[in-house]
Amino acid sequence: TSSTKKLCKPSETCNSWFCICGRHTRVDRAFQPLLGACIVLCPAAPIPVNMPAISEDNMYFIPLAACMSDLTAPVDAAETYVTPLLCEVKLADRWDALMQLLSMSKVQKVIYNAQLALLPIIHGCELFCPQRCSGAGEVCSVVDPKVSAFLCSKKESFAAEDSDLMKMLAAIQVSLPSQPAVNVPHTGAGKGKGKGRLLGRAAYMLWATHAELLGIMAVQRSFVKHMQEMNIMRAFLHTEMPLVRLLALMEYHGVRMDIDELAQVRVFAHMM
Repeated sequence: TSSTKKLCKPSETCNSWFCICGRHTRVDRAFQPLLGACIVLCPAAPIPVNMPAISEDNMYFIPLAACMSDLTAPVDAAETYVTPLLCEVKLADRWDALMQLLSMSKVQKVIYNAQLALLPIIHGCELFCPQRCSGAGEVCSVVDPKVSAFLCSKKESFAAEDSDLMKMLAAIQVSLPSQPAVNVPHTGAGKGKGKGRLLGRAAYMLWATHAELLGIMAVQRSFVKHMQEMNIMRAFLHTEMPLVRLLALMEYHGVRMDIDELAQVRVFAHMM
């Protein structure tokens, strides 16, 4: 759900709402179609013998948009976003499963550009999990490599382009694989037709997402070492990251201002 790349040039009109160029109203991203959540599990400690193995080679996908199996009546395809999948679990239950994962305090979640990524989660939670009315308020133990990079940076300001994922990976000398380790259907122009080409694109995008998630975790591990050396891990975990969650809620809901009180503050400021 969050942006990792700049997809346009200054001389071009940007039509990609998920680009990091900053030309789009950020909160609009909360209302864009959300296909699903891709999750890679990374054990922080050795797994007990009686527990199933966890491997970073596996990625799990939770469909968060309506699937064909969720429809009970015909819909207008031009106005409704529907994922061409059949899912036995109901849409509300899929959202509830995601929120349960995000609310586990003992499980640390690495989310790139977390403030932006939380916007559609807040919106989806309000739509499909009304019992969790606090939205992202229940989200906890989230860490963001962009915030880590800001704290580790010695610059007075941290430009948006400096937090591009590929530049972060280059800084720690880690590169993402250019080709999948397994045979993924080709997605080049003119290769395949109809459903075969569509499935090829979907498979390739899932592989590319998995590679990015592994890169995000590699970047965060590198920043953790720097923050531990700088003795700022406590500030990162207990001050900076909770603030990111709060800012996402403020960005989504807006901020109510007392105009009369603001006028009094203005008068008081002029008197000083």
